Amino acid sequence: MKGRSKTCYCLAAAGKEDNVLLLRQILRGVSAPGQIQIRQALTLEQVRRGVTGAGAQAPADLLIAAMPLSDGAGVEGIIDVAQRNPQLMIILMVRQEAFERVTYQCRNLPIFVVAMPFKRQVLAEAASFMLRIGTAMADKDKELARLRKNLSEVRTITRAKIRLIQTRQMTEEEAHYYLEKEAMDRSLTKREVAEEILNQ
Repeated sequence: MKGRSKTCYCLAAAGKEDNVLLLRQILRGVSAPGQIQIRQALTLEQVRRGVTGAGAQAPADLLIAAMPLSDGAGVEGIIDVAQRNPQLMIILMVRQEAFERVTYQCRNLPIFVVAMPFKRQVLAEAASFMLRIGTAMADKDKELARLRKNLSEVRTITRAKIRLIQTRQMTEEEAHYYLEKEAMDRSLTKREVAEEILNQ
């Protein structure tokens, strides 16, 4: 992120505690756009709480899940989590014999499927890549939101100018000057003045 580093929240989920510990070790070696904070989950319910940010926790940016979870939840549960949380990046680890089927099931979702057993370096690189992509997408979303806000402001001001031209027989230059002067004299934004004009 520009200006300051972002904390990336990763959720390590597996059916056995030792598998969760292995995932946590791998995540500690991941390079990310900012600091990494690692949480863990053993059940699908814990995964759901972790990705949505239950309590005071921030929602997870990345979920790494080794199937099945301790409550027996499988791939379908993770697919449901992905569909409900489209901003979440997921690395899903499955047995070799299920790899092709699961890859096909996840083809339209932000889920990267890895066959077990796997090389630690492959998983670490995949996690690094997904965190970088997630951060870049979040930055683009913020920029898009800013541009939408600016466009909305321009539309409101333009509509107010048209109203002034129609009701007070001003020229476009006079309407522009009127909005700027009112905003300056009354310590308001041009948008606030424009909204007042449109609400009259």
